[in-house]
Amino acid sequence: LYLLNAKKINYINSGIILAIIVFIELYAAHSGFNSSNKNIADSYTIDKNLIESFKNKDLNNMYRVNTRSYNPPFMATNRNQGMIDAFQNTEGYNPLVLSRVNPALNSSEKIYDLLNVKYELRIDKDRGQAYFFENTDRLPRAWMVYNYRIIPTNKIKEVMPNENINYFKEVILEEDPGITKTITNDSVESKPNVEIVDYKNNYIKLKILNNDKDGILILSEIWYPAWQVTVDGTPSKLYKANYSLRGIIVPKGKSIVELKFRSQQFELGKWIAIFTLIITLPLLLIGNFRKKEKYEE
Repeated sequence: LYLLNAKKINYINSGIILAIIVFIELYAAHSGFNSSNKNIADSYTIDKNLIESFKNKDLNNMYRVNTRSYNPPFMATNRNQGMIDAFQNTEGYNPLVLSRVNPALNSSEKIYDLLNVKYELRIDKDRGQAYFFENTDRLPRAWMVYNYRIIPTNKIKEVMPNENINYFKEVILEEDPGITKTITNDSVESKPNVEIVDYKNNYIKLKILNNDKDGILILSEIWYPAWQVTVDGTPSKLYKANYSLRGIIVPKGKSIVELKFRSQQFELGKWIAIFTLIITLPLLLIGNFRKKEKYEE
């Protein structure tokens, strides 16, 4: 029993020593950054009026901003500026880059239309100056369509760039949605009202009114399998729309659509971490208690 307790104590001490070594190693590796006298907040200080123009103040007039040029390379704001000042940009924050981010198009202007980009960074090559172009042709953050094309997954990258498609009226899908196609005529038919009721990082709620037929709700949001959808409280499928965006089947009439981010991998990791803490903390307390008893003897 004494040897068993001694081993436990050695494991605990070894863990503490290892944590100290890792801390020292990381601190030394980044000592130049750690010892800087520069206030990090100063790196993110840019024109307040510009930042205010980037911020969404109306849920039903949402938009994104493109703040980076790749040819030639130029950044109008610092990395992660959108997170600091709470505005939505196309660069986002990407510790892991998804395989599908942009729609499969060969024109940045068309991509930005689908990504709901209002202000696009452009470079005047003759003057060598950067400026923001206001894109009045952008599609909204959410809209209804009633016509669709089904393109096989292995062909979609070939078809989308080479077809003249009005994405406000038609959507590219990779599987059959099971509803009747309808080619709309805006001069005859009224457009349904898509209202964004709530918008958070992990939750989106929309209300659809004046919907006179079954259709497909398109969201200018990146498709990801962890997003779960309900239509009027009933679970529904989240389709890949226009290669990288989200599509949801909405029936005729009024509907409430909700999207919630619920990752099974995250939940599994969370419960593993909680279980580990539950097991580890009592062992640490028991080890320290027995160590104290040993010294008292």
